[in-house]
Amino acid sequence: MGEVYRARDPRLRREVALKVLPAELSADPDRLRRFEQEAWASSSLNHPNILVVHDIGEQDGRPYVVFELLEGTTLREQLAVGVLPARKALEYAAQIARGLAAAHEKGIVHRDLKPENLFVTRDGRIKILDFGLAKLTTPVSATEETSAPTTPRGTEPGVVLGTVGYMSPEQVRGAPADHRSDIFALGAVLYEMLTGRRAFRGDSAVETLNAILKEEPPEPETSTSVSPALHRLLRRCLEKSSEQRFQSASDLSFALEALTTGWETQVPVPAAARRTRWPWALATVAILGVLLLLAVSRRAVRREVTPETAASPTPAAARPTAHLAILPLRILTPAKEIDYLGVGIPDAITTRLANVRTLRIRPTASVLRYEKAVVDPQKAGEELAADHVLVGTVQKTGEAYRINFQLVRTNDGVPLWGQSFDLAEKELLDLQDSVARQVTAALRVQMTAAEQERVYQRYTRNPRAHQLYLEGRSLLANYDEQKMRDAIVRFEEALRLDPDNALARAGLATALAFFATRYAYEQEARDWGRRAEQEAMLAIRQAPELAETHLAQANAAATLYRDFDWARLISGAEKALTLNPNLDLAHTALARALYHLGLFDRCRSELRKAAGITGEDTVEAARAALTMEFYDSRFAEARRLAEDLLLRTDLSSVRMFHGWASFYLGEPDRAREVLSGIRRSSRKPDVRSQTVLASVLAAGGDHAGAEQILDAVNRGDFMDHHVAYSLGAAYAQLGRDAEALRWLRESARTGFPCYPWFARDPMLAPLRGKPDFEALLGEMRRSFEDSKARYGGKATEPR
Repeated sequence: MGEVYRARDPRLRREVALKVLPAELSADPDRLRRFEQEAWASSSLNHPNILVVHDIGEQDGRPYVVFELLEGTTLREQLAVGVLPARKALEYAAQIARGLAAAHEKGIVHRDLKPENLFVTRDGRIKILDFGLAKLTTPVSATEETSAPTTPRGTEPGVVLGTVGYMSPEQVRGAPADHRSDIFALGAVLYEMLTGRRAFRGDSAVETLNAILKEEPPEPETSTSVSPALHRLLRRCLEKSSEQRFQSASDLSFALEALTTGWETQVPVPAAARRTRWPWALATVAILGVLLLLAVSRRAVRREVTPETAASPTPAAARPTAHLAILPLRILTPAKEIDYLGVGIPDAITTRLANVRTLRIRPTASVLRYEKAVVDPQKAGEELAADHVLVGTVQKTGEAYRINFQLVRTNDGVPLWGQSFDLAEKELLDLQDSVARQVTAALRVQMTAAEQERVYQRYTRNPRAHQLYLEGRSLLANYDEQKMRDAIVRFEEALRLDPDNALARAGLATALAFFATRYAYEQEARDWGRRAEQEAMLAIRQAPELAETHLAQANAAATLYRDFDWARLISGAEKALTLNPNLDLAHTALARALYHLGLFDRCRSELRKAAGITGEDTVEAARAALTMEFYDSRFAEARRLAEDLLLRTDLSSVRMFHGWASFYLGEPDRAREVLSGIRRSSRKPDVRSQTVLASVLAAGGDHAGAEQILDAVNRGDFMDHHVAYSLGAAYAQLGRDAEALRWLRESARTGFPCYPWFARDPMLAPLRGKPDFEALLGEMRRSFEDSKARYGGKATEPR
């Protein structure tokens, strides 16, 4: 199809693979179409098991495609060495199935899957190559037909495309091929990985094609490690009728992962396949039992996280077997330049192990109280409700690091594992992988193949970039405004060294989104939000399998730049929880969206789930709880939470709710004192607090003072839904109904459609009963009911 060169992209400073169609082939319309088709199909897909396309173009009449540069070998080269161990073959097949599932979801059928088109990278990841024969199975609109001349077309009936030995029966007959043809080819590839020979082979191409249509693959020799369950899986992939094969690559992926964990009985055989063609066929009653077991286990293991099920107790098959807390390392060397390792290394290990569904791990935020302290592991384990604690120390000698770890059982203080690591700085990259493996082995934690892939995935090979990422995470774990700025700088520096570091990019997107909502005002709030979204989208393209990238995207959606798109936040947070059920910040993000929507009961549920993971309320969770209690008219509880939180942070929003709750508790003087004293880091008055103060002044009869503040806010540059709401409340108290309604509508439109609060806030009493306000409440109630139906859980009705 073309010539492939190793090349360097000078703009992004990375090596790439450059595929060029030679001039003599560019004149061939069919070759040109297939070259463009490969570029189109690959570029439309974004999955860790599919070759990444960076760019496409044409120069001097020669089309080219820029791919990621892969280091490793083709599967064909590996098979030339010998048969693969069954477990490795299953892991490879599961990765291929996941890549195919991503392609099939886009309506793309590969049609030429074979060992030559499967690449094994040095870190053991499979990449699907060469979509030159790909077929688009979803309908193409008239607009796409005319504007996208490279869009793949269906093959003319009767035309045989593919590679002899891996074609499906329908491809051999020249019949239409769909996604189940790829499943047949994957079955043939898996058979070859396990046995060392092709499933269908004759003395000529014609005989091989005839074997595909009429013969069964030779039974694997009894000396192989192919279990009966694996036999059944192969048989189902290689069914002559596409109706009898696995009906989706996702189902096949699940069955393969089940086999890697020893759940052999979970591979069903369809009714039409229950023939004695292979000696190991099961009896009908046994098969029905297997099918029932699969149906139950699939619902348990693969259920989607919905508003009702997000982070609810996991099913028996995936229930946590251990509760683990990884404490900050104690720094033994008085050198500030290594302080970041105290939190950074445990945080990196925590991030990896949090992907294991059967392990409940305390997040970094919940263990920060032990930073720089001499800790009794048993006592810490009891305080964190963790039955195992990982503790350690780090010291630097010259250019080397000595890091000690010890895994301690809480109930009796017995060390289950311990090891000392002497490392150069560049070897710190390997430390988290080694510790993760040792800890899961000591705890006897079972992981699926997918979990292993996420846990041991390497997101950078640049030691300095990894160090900067750890420093950024350390700063972000316990932030104030300056630490947030410093974290952003660290993530940016890490990405300059390694633009493909998805973890660093997710960290940057999260920090930008937090800064946009916590500290940024005026136009810069939108600018920070815009940057957060751009970085989050790029992070997802780089690592769609990583929960942190989806959570970063969720947080980016909840900024002024996107008018606080709570639907996108909820979707992203729930996707993150499907990938990592231990991600407490995903529950906190959900809580934030839910109180804005007035769904207070479900908000409380999400906060309980977050606390169940962390063992305590983090600053983010406590802030969400405070805000929810206030809007649920529980003002005494809101003020108590604010007072507690002000001992830990000086966020202006916390001080605002403290003063605001005082007003509703009948202490207007205290409210005015607190609200008027709130300043930003620049020493300027806080806009949100000032607008609340305007409503308090107006309610207390100080109309001139209120008007003065309102005039300043209206002339300023900053506006969000909270400012808009307080403007509406102030104008309601001043008797300026039209302006009050305008701002209240704007508040609901831009992120605060909290019907229960609108319906009960005493500040809006002057508007109640008036037709325009009642019409607004009617619209908001309908939206509120839609939110209840869409996001589940009970919602608190106005009292």
